[in-house]
Amino acid sequence: MIADEKLQNQTPLTKEELKWEGSVPSKLFDLYVPDVKALRLKAGMSHEEFAKALGVLTPLIESWESNVRCPSGAALKLLVVIEKHPEVLQLCIDS
Repeated sequence: MIADEKLQNQTPLTKEELKWEGSVPSKLFDLYVPDVKALRLKAGMSHEEFAKALGVLTPLIESWESNVRCPSGAALKLLVVIEKHPEVLQLCIDS
């Protein structure tokens, strides 16, 4: 499928490709997603430690890092905040 290939390459789908996939959203958005692996490595944390700090399961961190899934919602916002203010990660660990 076109969408699967594009996801693997982190390439946005065009409207024509979305139509081909059978789904046409009313709006297309480009969301900024931080490099989860880079954040984790910068913090010097294992997958397990990073997952515990964010309150998610370890496999989810691994899937974000391998681009199988993409962070969304509150997790995405928290990752953006951590990227801009790394000290927030310590608050997550302490809570």
